[in-house]
Amino acid sequence: MQYIKFTSDDISYKLPIKRAELSDIDPDKLAHVLEDGLKRTFVNVSVKWVECPDLTQEPFNLAAPGLCGKPALMEVGDLSYLNPNPRKDKIYHINPILKFLNRHCNNSFIFGTGISEHPNDGTLGENLRCKSTHCLSHHNAGNHYLVDDTEDRIEYLGYFSPAKNVYRIDESRFGLPNLQ
Repeated sequence: MQYIKFTSDDISYKLPIKRAELSDIDPDKLAHVLEDGLKRTFVNVSVKWVECPDLTQEPFNLAAPGLCGKPALMEVGDLSYLNPNPRKDKIYHINPILKFLNRHCNNSFIFGTGISEHPNDGTLGENLRCKSTHCLSHHNAGNHYLVDDTEDRIEYLGYFSPAKNVYRIDESRFGLPNLQ
């Protein structure tokens, strides 16, 4: 196991990091596996391997042009640091972590879960979790898909990219045991 050592803004700490390299998968095979899995739930399903469109344009209007390059999954901390009581000593600075991983904030598209202390009242502000699909809309609102109440017609368009590496940083003893 490697350790990242940080010294930043009068904070000095050392975080354990685990890394796993994922094997390449044939794009057509991946599309076929996803389509077969979705057909267990939905009647009409179509999964195709295509180039990602420019996600800064309509209808997406995101901050980065797409999911490309060397995609990686990175989990920093975990939910056990939130429950049963929030661990306010768990403070993470993403830029030094990216630098350690030979990545930079100017060419990384970072999204996902986050917890922050609200500056006004001391409560925790929680971003959307990554256990379900999150959707964008044209009227500037996000959606969190868990159960659809319009069973007669469900239509979603999604772009996904398989990761090349997985990083677990500062995993608690309750985290995933099999990542070396």
